[in-house]
Amino acid sequence: MQDKKGNYWFATWQGIMKYDCKVFTNYTLKESLIHFHVFSVLEDKSGNLWFGTIRVGVYRYDGKTFRLFSTLDGLANDVVTYMLDDKEGNIWFGTDNDVSRYDGKTFNNFTTQFNLSGNSVNSITQDKTGKLWFGKRYGANGDISCYDGKYFSTFTNKEGPVFSNVRSVMEDKKSNIWIVGQKGSFSMTERH
Repeated sequence: MQDKKGNYWFATWQGIMKYDCKVFTNYTLKESLIHFHVFSVLEDKSGNLWFGTIRVGVYRYDGKTFRLFSTLDGLANDVVTYMLDDKEGNIWFGTDNDVSRYDGKTFNNFTTQFNLSGNSVNSITQDKTGKLWFGKRYGANGDISCYDGKYFSTFTNKEGPVFSNVRSVMEDKKSNIWIVGQKGSFSMTERH
């Protein structure tokens, strides 16, 4: 990911790497952070960088210091596979066990008890109407979930293979939602 200042940040199995177009810096070693695998990177609207890890939670970097958030702070799971900064300024974390929303102070977790179908989230996108779409590794019925701000709905592929191991969900210019997973790419044109 390239940040607003032009630096490149890399999620690696050796931690956090930065390239300023001159030098590579391994922040994991430099800052004495816990040695871990970094899986996802996000820059929020305030310019903070977020690094989702495998097994230790998520780091927030404000340009000076790193702060670790984990299940001890209310995060749903310490395996963070995807992050999204929504239009309202919340940070959403797709984890290996449910979804967390961080409002800058506290985490709210959404599970299958909230009708989220399946709890290992690989991808999140927000469409033009503000709805959030969640691609999952294993949907309960080969489906994806949509959150309208109050309720979760599920969508399945009625005309072909089930949505399996969804790695990407995105919206095109015509407001179609595209789902890319293990079984191929699919477009949803009729949504409620």
